[in-house]
Amino acid sequence: LGFRVPNAGWADFDSHAGQPGMHHARMVELNEAIARFYAELHPGWASRVTVMTFSEFGRTSHANAGKGTDHGSAAPQFVFGANVKGGIYGERPALPPGEWDRMEPTLDVRDYYASLIDGWLGGGSSDVLGGTFENLGLFARPPGVLADGSTAPLPTVVGGLSTFVPVVPRRLVDTRIGLGAPAAPIGPKASLRVQIAGTDPVPADGVTAVVANVTAVDATELHYFTVYPSGRERPATSNVNGGPGRAVPNLVTVGVGSDGAIEVFNSHGTTHCLVDVFGYFTSAPRPGVVADRFVPLGNPVRLFDTRTGHGGVPAAKLDHLVPIEVQVAGQAGVPADATAVALNLTATEPDAAGYLRLTPSGEPIVATSNVNFLTDDTVPNLAIVRLGAGGRIQVDGAGPGKHAVGDVFGYFGGAASAAGSRLRAVAPRRLLDTREGLGAARQPIGPGRAIDVTVARRAGVPETATAVVLNVTATNVAGASYVTVWPAGEPMPGTSNLNMMPGDTRANLVICRLGAGGAVTFANKLADCDVIADVMAYFTP
Repeated sequence: LGFRVPNAGWADFDSHAGQPGMHHARMVELNEAIARFYAELHPGWASRVTVMTFSEFGRTSHANAGKGTDHGSAAPQFVFGANVKGGIYGERPALPPGEWDRMEPTLDVRDYYASLIDGWLGGGSSDVLGGTFENLGLFARPPGVLADGSTAPLPTVVGGLSTFVPVVPRRLVDTRIGLGAPAAPIGPKASLRVQIAGTDPVPADGVTAVVANVTAVDATELHYFTVYPSGRERPATSNVNGGPGRAVPNLVTVGVGSDGAIEVFNSHGTTHCLVDVFGYFTSAPRPGVVADRFVPLGNPVRLFDTRTGHGGVPAAKLDHLVPIEVQVAGQAGVPADATAVALNLTATEPDAAGYLRLTPSGEPIVATSNVNFLTDDTVPNLAIVRLGAGGRIQVDGAGPGKHAVGDVFGYFGGAASAAGSRLRAVAPRRLLDTREGLGAARQPIGPGRAIDVTVARRAGVPETATAVVLNVTATNVAGASYVTVWPAGEPMPGTSNLNMMPGDTRANLVICRLGAGGAVTFANKLADCDVIADVMAYFTP
């Protein structure tokens, strides 16, 4: 965050009256604040952060008539941290002979400050304090060193602030046929390394994150994929929840490791994996390559719906592999000069199993997919797709008959995006889990139980963020329903992010503008379900 020493204070410890209740309440607040701080702190930082208390003055040892005490000279201080030795330093002050005499400190407070400056911050106490003072030896180890002598891995931000380059979709990996990886499924508790940088159409240098559709196919058991930057510690998050009998895709926006790769971890059983790339983020665009900022819409807007003909598309189901064209530029809040669009593509009422895919107009349709479905499914998946000729996209897919719905969440490029936001990919981290009471009450969302979840200043997202990239998962679904995510403090839009049936565990990537207080709202109007949200990245000016 750019600083070494933040300072926070709160009142009131000046307990001239009612001290027993007041002091207890203040110490409970301190205890809860320290506990919450270390619960939020990433383990990689726990051995690098120390909390110290300091107070303006102590108290007298004698109570007054109002069950309080008056100003004194001596007070205890506390030091919290993984590398603090623990114990008591100095002697307790002796009780003075007179009722209103002050207790004398036995330790110079400058020794306390010097011990923090020299023992933790790296030295310089004599310059700060104007003299030489004792280092009390409060610390067992220097910052970042664990008890076994190893160095704690630091959860650094993945890459720098980046802009987006959309590409014509391309399949990078298909383990069924040995494309980009061995022709073998991923086993249980195993990972597949996928090279991103330097793999056409992604350049070798300057790539910070990739936008790709990751699909689990032919799974033998219920399982999940965790997609994360190569070379990083695997996070306790998930991206794709799959199982036998169906192909399950999900869009990921994930940072790439220092080797330009990502890892796909499989939790249980064996499963094949497909990876289709739709674009990349870069902190250093190549000469001649235009990289654009992101502009989130105030609320999602419906772009097209083949059930009704909304958006100028035919009011009919899509035929097998017969494309239709959708005008995007100049529609649904997307300006005429935009270069790419972020939209939720939903397949509904299919007559048989199949898939939907998006391709820039005027470009050859390639072997990729965005949404996979079974008969009578309603399945959404976020897509980020480059706009083709005339600012249009093509929608097609396998299967004899299916409807398609598209809801726009934002766009890239155009004159307006000059004031837009850049992406910063982070090490994935869990923000919300209603099963465990993380980020919200330990209670499912459902009819009448929308929840606001603060994103800014949590899970590595700064206060300056304008939008967040979340992997949102619904589980323990009680009935046919859908989950909608939108900026807090604003009316609920008539769109959805996840559509579920009873017993489902389904995930979808969500890009959502931050609303009031840096928060987003989660709601499910029809039936109870638990919701999990993992932060993958954020956008900031």
